[in-house]
Amino acid sequence: MAKLKDIVNCDYSDRKLKQLIQEKLMELPFFAKYEDIEDVKFDQLEAAMMKLMRKFPILLSYILFNNMNEPHFYSVMIKEAEQNQHVITIYAKTLREAFEKSLLYSYHYCKKRYMEG
Repeated sequence: MAKLKDIVNCDYSDRKLKQLIQEKLMELPFFAKYEDIEDVKFDQLEAAMMKLMRKFPILLSYILFNNMNEPHFYSVMIKEAEQNQHVITIYAKTLREAFEKSLLYSYHYCKKRYMEG
């Protein structure tokens, strides 16, 4: 299996990788009561990310929409809040895709770094 860093930067037009990301997202404790990712509203993705940022020193540093060049895309920078250190930049075609990927990566990053020691 590919590394999570590689998976979250995949193109969602690859249906197998999109499905893999969404399946992994549904395994997170925030979404245990849902049957399908389509049942999760955007504001619930945002609330889950906010919950994660309040609990751990992780920060969604910026969300940038590049409309200068084709294709248009979003980039999201995730940083360690305490050291102000770049962790990863995630790219996506839609804001929802950006939040799905950012949340999945941030959760597993925090789990590995802070929960498992």
